[in-house]
Amino acid sequence: MATSTDTTPAARWDLPMELIERGVATTIRLRLYRDGAAHVPTTVTVSVYNAAGTALVDEASATISGGESSYTFAGSVTTSEQLGSTYRVVWTADGRTYDIPAALCRRLVYPTVTDVDVRRRWPYLDSGTRGTLTTAATWQGLIDDAWITIQHRLIESGRRPWLILSPGSLREPHLLLAGARIHDALSARGNPVMQDRADQLQRQYDAAWGRVVFDYDTDEDGVVDDPDRRTAAESSVWLGGSPGYGHRWRW
Repeated sequence: MATSTDTTPAARWDLPMELIERGVATTIRLRLYRDGAAHVPTTVTVSVYNAAGTALVDEASATISGGESSYTFAGSVTTSEQLGSTYRVVWTADGRTYDIPAALCRRLVYPTVTDVDVRRRWPYLDSGTRGTLTTAATWQGLIDDAWITIQHRLIESGRRPWLILSPGSLREPHLLLAGARIHDALSARGNPVMQDRADQLQRQYDAAWGRVVFDYDTDEDGVVDDPDRRTAAESSVWLGGSPGYGHRWRW
């Protein structure tokens, strides 16, 4: 009997939704993979829909380059749109459809941890010093990976990263998680001390996360909700599951 195998390329997203900053030129990307390599489609179009289903970008032709497809739209496309998490980005690549929820944000939150912070906390990770344990010139990939994990954790706990007005509040857990990832990577070279250190840093990260509080802007007016009361990173989630990205959030 004949059998068939699904050979549809998989879309790789860093976050469970696209984050679009209102009034700012935005580049969105589609990255497809199959059999361990980037899949390059022949034709790609993209549409962006608001909460009412109106196409803000309507089947625009994407640029295909470097193993990914991208499209940049002007800030004027979103200037008059309402903030919220009920937008959608829909890609069509060689007849296949890939869609992802999107949020239109007043502003995005950016990380505050750099290679400088890693090297200052753990000098033996600086390839430019004597007695270093590595020749790596940068740890940016693992720093970025830790930041993606933190954003996922916020979203899963009912916190929207783009409403945080004090990104420095996330610095310590971000640094500790990046450190844990770096030491774990070094342990793969057969250094058990690095694995012990990675496990220790992971525990420190978990403890630091429980202490995180930040200035938060629930009503998205650009001003902290209550200057005298900061918001914890962990929140109670609506019984019955995590909040849906296309539905109202509950805190």
